[in-house]
Amino acid sequence: MADKILVTGGAGYIGSVLVPDLLNNGYNVTVVDLMMYGKDTLPNHPNLQIIKTDIRDTAIKKVLEDIDVVYHLAGVSNDPGQGIDSKTGMEINYLATEQIFSYCEQLNVKGFIYPSSCSVYGESNEDIINENSKVNPLTNYAKCKVLCEETILKSKKSSLTKIILRPATVYGVSPRQRFDLLINGFVNEAFNKKVIQVKGAQRIRPTLHINDLVSLYTKLLNLPSSIVDGQIFNVAFENRTINQNAQMIADLVSNDVKLNLTEGKDYRSYKVDSNKLTDVLKFKPTSSVLQGAQQLLKQFESNKYTNSFTNSIYHNKLRQPQYLMESIS
Repeated sequence: MADKILVTGGAGYIGSVLVPDLLNNGYNVTVVDLMMYGKDTLPNHPNLQIIKTDIRDTAIKKVLEDIDVVYHLAGVSNDPGQGIDSKTGMEINYLATEQIFSYCEQLNVKGFIYPSSCSVYGESNEDIINENSKVNPLTNYAKCKVLCEETILKSKKSSLTKIILRPATVYGVSPRQRFDLLINGFVNEAFNKKVIQVKGAQRIRPTLHINDLVSLYTKLLNLPSSIVDGQIFNVAFENRTINQNAQMIADLVSNDVKLNLTEGKDYRSYKVDSNKLTDVLKFKPTSSVLQGAQQLLKQFESNKYTNSFTNSIYHNKLRQPQYLMESIS
């Protein structure tokens, strides 16, 4: 399907793991990213081109003229977005995606791989959710994901392979580490504070190791269009309550780690079925939450992460106007 790859958001948490993997597999990679935290997480490589820009810039169309496959990872990845209003979130997460996808349809792009999210299921009463289950987005972020899915699935261009993934909550070690994600945050709190804040203890949250997600992303490039085009795939490995995950991590880190249970305002709760992923794509995640937590714990024990870094607000730079629109030119 591909030789030349574009990864939007390629310097981010997932992108900084995916890009080296693509390079190691012989692909030519272009990264488009605002570089809010710099580009030091990306390797120096003759087959890597890095472009600092905003995905809302219409000049991105010129970049796409020489691209085979797009991984569209860029976006505001949390709600409430740490200071980002819903209008800006809609511009970044939906309208920019719609525009980039339209460019892909107009040009000779062969593949568009879009990470939606299991968040589109919101709060569900179903015992287990598959790709045909009703979506119930509760946040602006999730609503944008549903809108993007609808835009992509409406496309009639047969020469453009369109793949939608709905990953579970991702965790694990990355060069551009994040601690606002559930499992990563629990390990951070357990190690540094000896107290884990557990909000919505009995809500079910599926999880996925970052390395498993990246392995799937790379695998998609070698699958025939006939089995993936226009398809949605849940991508999850383990389904546990938030409290079960917190207790597991507390037991791993130290016997004096306490859990502070509160109700919280995040009402998402869903148990996800990923059998389609296994049946159709012959892919099954293999890394457990316990393994991922152990890997993160080793990073803390080796002083890889500093307190000032782990306590930082992930999206704080997005509050600054100069980061809300930057041009290629």
